[in-house]
Parts: sequence; C-alpha cells; structure tokens
Amino acid sequence: MSVDSKSITIWDFCPWNKWEMLHDNARDVDDNYFNYDGRYEKDVTTGKAYLYQHSGTLRAKHAGLLILSVTWHVYQAISRLFKVLTFYSFWGDSTKTYPLLGRLGFMGKDILKLALTPGLVLALEIAALYGLFFPKEGRKEYASIERFAHIKLGISGKDLFGRFVPYCAPCYQPFFGMS
Repeated sequence: MSVDSKSITIWDFCPWNKWEMLHDNARDVDDNYFNYDGRYEKDVTTGKAYLYQHSGTLRAKHAGLLILSVTWHVYQAISRLFKVLTFYSFWGDSTKTYPLLGRLGFMGKDILKLALTPGLVLALEIAALYGLFFPKEGRKEYASIERFAHIKLGISGKDLFGRFVPYCAPCYQPFFGMS
C-alpha cells in the first residue's frame, strides 16, 4: 500500500480501524495544550501514522469542526461565486492579462467546485458528527475527505488573510514520513 501524501484509496474511508501506538523519540512535537506528546498512532488498515491526541481533545475539535467546516466552505463558495459573477475582473495577478479562454477555463472549474461544495460539506459534517462518538475514526474520515477534495477534486481555498489553505483541519492529516 502506498503511504505518500497523494495517495487516496478505498481503505482511507473505512470507518472501523485497528490502531497501534508508535513511539518516535526523534520527533519532538512541543504542544502540550493539544496533548500531542510527540507520539503517533498508526492506522493498521492503511499504514498511515497520525499524531496521537486524547479522545477528549479529538471530540472537542470535532465539535468545533461542526461549525467551522460549514462556515469555511460557505465563505469559499461565496468567494468563488463572486469571482464567477465578476468574470475574474478583480482577481488574480494584476500584471497578467488573462485571455477569454483562460477566464472561461477558470469559470468552468469554479462552477464545478461550486456544484460539488454541498456534497463535500455534508460529508465533512457527517465525519465530524461521527467523530464525536468515535474520535479516531472520525479524524481519519474527516482527513480522508479533505485530502480527496483537495487532491482529486482540486477544492481548496484561501483564508481570510489571503493564504493558500488546502485543509480546514490540518492537524487531522496523517504524517507521511512514517510507515
């Protein structure tokens, strides 16, 4: 099984997993607030390692994501809709001029992303809700859905500061340097 950052398999969406602790003393995650403790958990089903977090911390994050994921994706959808309606007049690099075909290409991609957003938000909400009851599995589901949307569908966006942000919950993503 491939465990690189671009790999998405059907096993990434398996809702029942077997977990084992990995101890890597060479890695130092200095964040006692979120209880990372520099330890990792390996999902035996996929072979991917995730930062160890206590169940209570994961449940609190899932509760926050129930609100944050909807808010973030609605913001992204409004931004995309405004770009489409203004025909990309105020967006992009001001030193470049985009030809009509280039703008139509951007528009087609954004319309497709707008059409996929409700399904994506629903899937993320279900994963966050599932995570309230099964924290580790919910984290894995949420991360897999986000990776699928980013890698396969190209859905990502910018935050309020204009930074490129591919994931709403980057702390849920697996660490691909371990196997």
